[in-house]
Amino acid sequence: MEQTKTILNPLIEKVRAILEPFGFKVYPFKVGRYNELIEEKYRLSVPDDTLGVLVLSIPDMWENAFIPFVKQQDWDNWNEEKNPLHECMIHHLDQVKQSFPEHDVEVMHQFEMPNGQAKILVQTAAHVAGAVYYYQRRDVTEQPWRVDEEMYGVSFHPVYGRWISLDGVFIFKDVLCPDLPQRAPKDVLPDRNERVELLEKIRNFRVPRKNADEHEEYLFSDLHRKIDIARRIKSS
Repeated sequence: MEQTKTILNPLIEKVRAILEPFGFKVYPFKVGRYNELIEEKYRLSVPDDTLGVLVLSIPDMWENAFIPFVKQQDWDNWNEEKNPLHECMIHHLDQVKQSFPEHDVEVMHQFEMPNGQAKILVQTAAHVAGAVYYYQRRDVTEQPWRVDEEMYGVSFHPVYGRWISLDGVFIFKDVLCPDLPQRAPKDVLPDRNERVELLEKIRNFRVPRKNADEHEEYLFSDLHRKIDIARRIKSS
């Protein structure tokens, strides 16, 4: 296996060069740090020092990646069981995998659910990579909720707030990064009351850009409507 000093920086910069023009951001992390925080059934079966790369998208992805992808598709022959946005993610992340034929790269998408179980817990991976702060119930002191009340965690980006999508992870199985420093996520909500409000309401904060209305409409539509929106984009 190759060592961090010789290949890590050029490798990460190459991934960035491929994805960032399309509205994606990438963050490296050591798999062992991810495995430490999750249940055994979700752990990745690679050495702790193996390189992982978290991929997230910002609102620019809609115009820079999705709309061009949609306009290139043959909608008369589209498979109605396929989610257009998922297919767009597969297309762009596969471009990275194909650009590293010399490496053993596994792509894990956030929407993959083999046997009904998430292949990768992207919120934990994003927190470990320092990309977002993953606020959870345990981050709130003097909790106002009942013990048996279920509260979902929220990933919050220091620039874009919740207006991101955690799209997936690359695992470079033949690359070890023992010297990769751990990047702590920025805690933009140190106040206890703000954390409570975020977890209860997924509060809107000022960000440089939010998702386009059409993007939001897509995200909250069923598959049939998603395909209709993609066809509308193609014809516009």
